[in-house]
Amino acid sequence: THNTDFGGAMGGFFDDWTAQIDLLYTRGRNSVDFVDVSLDQIGASIDGRPIYTRIDRRLNPGCAAVPTGNLRDPFTGAPTGCATVTNQASEDTIILTNALEGNKAFTVSGAFTKEFEFDSPILNKPASLNVNMGYAYTTAEDSNPATSSVSTSNYRSVSSAYINHNPLQTSNYETRHNITANFTYTEEFFKDLDTKFSFFFQARSGQPFSLTFNNTGAFGDTSSGGGSQRELLYIPTGPTDPNVTFGGGFNQAAFFALLDRVGAMKYAGQIAPRNVFTSGWFVDADFRFQQDLPSIFGIRPQMYVDLENFPNLFSDEANILRQVGFPQNLNIVTIGNAANPNTGAGSPRYQYTAFALPTTTLEGRNVDESVWQANFGLRFEF
Repeated sequence: THNTDFGGAMGGFFDDWTAQIDLLYTRGRNSVDFVDVSLDQIGASIDGRPIYTRIDRRLNPGCAAVPTGNLRDPFTGAPTGCATVTNQASEDTIILTNALEGNKAFTVSGAFTKEFEFDSPILNKPASLNVNMGYAYTTAEDSNPATSSVSTSNYRSVSSAYINHNPLQTSNYETRHNITANFTYTEEFFKDLDTKFSFFFQARSGQPFSLTFNNTGAFGDTSSGGGSQRELLYIPTGPTDPNVTFGGGFNQAAFFALLDRVGAMKYAGQIAPRNVFTSGWFVDADFRFQQDLPSIFGIRPQMYVDLENFPNLFSDEANILRQVGFPQNLNIVTIGNAANPNTGAGSPRYQYTAFALPTTTLEGRNVDESVWQANFGLRFEF
């Protein structure tokens, strides 16, 4: 924290600012993850991701399968296999465990504050303008965002190409850039009673999202716990990618146009990582009017009016928050050889059969943060 002093240069404008710079590094220890120990890897697809089958360990007590995740015996530290895992269901067997790597985040932020005092141009009385501006830059990574309250949805609501051993990648909760500003003008229009006009401004970068296949359980994870379209998309190098064949009804022009639009072609020939794409920026502006009222028996009342997202009051298209919905993935490609993309049809290629983007709009509208709201209130200070 530093108070500036430039010796009155530029009319003293740069003097008496309070500047605060913060650096925050966070590293998780034993961060949570969720794995399904009824899955056993039986192979790998053409891009290297695991292909699974589901085994019933109760009916197969002598099997040698070992879960490919990070589930380990709490006493020996060894991976748990069929011989040590008992009473397993043949469907979802979701285990709360620790991630392979602890979550981590880094934030650098700055805040700059100053109060200007002057005679008002309206009544020529003492007035003030309080200015508070800030910026924060954040990077955040996790293995599992743990977005839910039950094990199955925590397990399936994370986009991944390596189910049961999710690598550390961009977090659902990352806001890379956040800009804020607050301006409060104060003047006594009535003797000893402050009148305040406050403007609040925020601009923040978009929410991360992933591109995924549209199939349910595309690589052998077929239970209800894994039954969501969450397998990360393989990005073809182009129409002649040797790893992909396109079905006759597949809209290649629209598909590659979308990849260009979101910047996915930088991952051509590989799996696009989780949450490397972002929705558009959101800009918000709020207003508050606050008026002190005469004291009654030592009680100081104040009336106020808040207008949240007030630009939307004047235009229905102003300050609209658009983002990819939960669980923050766009499942856009259906593959015809979903269960085992490396076999069948006489070819080890992916079979892209349909471009599944439902509309031309990627992001949905978040109604709660897009509409304007007005709040009227009366408060009392003792």
